[in-house]
Amino acid sequence: MNILSQILSGVKYNQEEREMEVQLQSILLPGRDVCDEKALYYHRRGDRLDFDGYFNLFYVKKRKAYTHIDNLYLSLRLKGYHSLITVHDREEIDTIKLEPNIEKDYVVKLPYRDYEDGVLWFSLAEEEGISDRTISGWYASQMEEELCQPVTIGIDICTYQREDYIVRNLTKLKSQVMDNQELDVSSHIWVYVVDNGKTLDKCQPIQQIMKDSHERIEILPNKNVGGAGGFTRGMLKVLKEKPNHGFTHVLLMDDDAVVEPDTLVRIYGFLVTRRPEWQDITIGGAMMREDYPHILFCSGEHWGDRDGDVSRLATNLDLRYFSNAVLPYLTETGHEKEWYSGWWCCCYSLNVVKEDNLPIPLFIHHDDIEFGLRNQEKG
Repeated sequence: MNILSQILSGVKYNQEEREMEVQLQSILLPGRDVCDEKALYYHRRGDRLDFDGYFNLFYVKKRKAYTHIDNLYLSLRLKGYHSLITVHDREEIDTIKLEPNIEKDYVVKLPYRDYEDGVLWFSLAEEEGISDRTISGWYASQMEEELCQPVTIGIDICTYQREDYIVRNLTKLKSQVMDNQELDVSSHIWVYVVDNGKTLDKCQPIQQIMKDSHERIEILPNKNVGGAGGFTRGMLKVLKEKPNHGFTHVLLMDDDAVVEPDTLVRIYGFLVTRRPEWQDITIGGAMMREDYPHILFCSGEHWGDRDGDVSRLATNLDLRYFSNAVLPYLTETGHEKEWYSGWWCCCYSLNVVKEDNLPIPLFIHHDDIEFGLRNQEKG
């Protein structure tokens, strides 16, 4: 089935006029700084690594519904593998021979147009006798420039006397995203930490991170006004700086979450390629348990209109298993105006977050639910 895949080794494939490459999601590997559960990234079968773990699946139906992309590539740097196998769901599509003894760049076209749903992924077969192996890269699409929307994100983190968490997350965001010039999103984010405890000015590591960020990370001392007040303070700052930085979105993030930096790559790639009818769609992040990171706590929530209960369709879902990672709950569309997202990772358009449409300025529980329901019609 070679007609479905082509390999353009070492060649930039976005050379046509008025077209650009958009990074959609990176190929992720386990690590102690985020998660070392290998089954969330790949499954080993003999000498073959199947990158069919939850973090490396490419969901087709959502991209078709919400974005303009009509082509999909794997852009990879590899060494130590003799074959690359492209796969849709459980059906192998094509096998491509590699040069295992040298570190080399490959660009592989995937048959994105041939499918309306399911997941795309790939496998790598190891070459014997090679100990130093390399794999890095991302899924990308070649887009007409006029279809790409400008995106710049202000990250809004609210905290109260959690210096260790803030140091950890700012260090990760700065070193792995903001300082990584290979990533498109690296120059399109600013970070604002709302300090409800007014203690971060005494934390030397945080002050050093700010100094090294060239004013792209800023601490905002604030009264202890809770989550709603703190996040609202960050929203107001992003709105104020919109003329200076061209902000289009604000991303709310919890201070104590273990952040996967590629979240920024994926949010940015999605927003750049989104369709006009989803111009102001909200993006919510999935939450995994920190003690058992293979367990999905929730990915989108529903508020009961009559009883006021919060429901989650797949709480305690074990994502180490491929069959769970491709459940309709995670892959399907059609619930855009039924679900809302919690604020542990929630990205709003600044056409939604405006001075006359801000969270309730009270120290309350369920502030994120109220704001999510209030703006539910945007998707």
